[in-house]
Amino acid sequence: MTFRDGTPARYGHGLQRGTLFGRAMTGHGGALRGWRSHRLHLAEERLSVVVMFNHMSEAHSAAAHLAAAALDIAPVSQEENPGNRAVLGHYLDKETGLSASVTPSASGTKLSLRYAYPPETLDLWTQNGAGREATRLSLSDEGLLMERPQENRSVALTCIPDRPGQDDIAGQYHCAELDSVLSLEGTNNALYGAFSGMLGLGRMERLQPLGEDVWLIPCLRALDHSPPGYWTLAFVRNEHRKLTGVRVGCWLARDLFYRRSPE
Repeated sequence: MTFRDGTPARYGHGLQRGTLFGRAMTGHGGALRGWRSHRLHLAEERLSVVVMFNHMSEAHSAAAHLAAAALDIAPVSQEENPGNRAVLGHYLDKETGLSASVTPSASGTKLSLRYAYPPETLDLWTQNGAGREATRLSLSDEGLLMERPQENRSVALTCIPDRPGQDDIAGQYHCAELDSVLSLEGTNNALYGAFSGMLGLGRMERLQPLGEDVWLIPCLRALDHSPPGYWTLAFVRNEHRKLTGVRVGCWLARDLFYRRSPE
């Protein structure tokens, strides 16, 4: 399986493909609310590992640990000191309109990246970046680069200025593509929003500010175990700084434009 440009694809025909401990691996996970599972297969080793949880812990890592034990592979030593804090902050992927937040993990020696869902933990946090075979962050003269081989994408992230937006965001916004309406009420100190359309009326949720004209709205609704998590609201202004609309997206639906309705 390859992408259109010939790059090997990490997913196809219902299977994830990659490497584990330098060996070719296939596998897949599954979940419902309160349950998670994962199966991985190392064909060269004639080894399969299946993990089933009756809770929401991450099952892939548990399967990898069991595979390492079966193959007598010692754990990889981890960097015990925090890396370069210049990578921390809130960013915007201008191609998709999605936000990315980089924060220290609970241990303080790894990074937590909120971009897709759920947030990803990146180890190997060094002075130059973080991450391994999947998502990787790296610092360059141009800023922070996010590489996502699983999506065949390399993204230059734009830092979101840590400034509050103008107090003019409340109102109605309409997406012609989905015939959906985003309703925002309140002020920048307490702003609430909800979607309505073909999937019904969502409940009002309090928005969380990330920086200038970029907000998050939580979404807890899901078809199986994984809700979108947060939708990014990146507000758009014209050359006169007048608000014209908002780019809305999450990891499952990207770059939907909602035009501001006349007042």
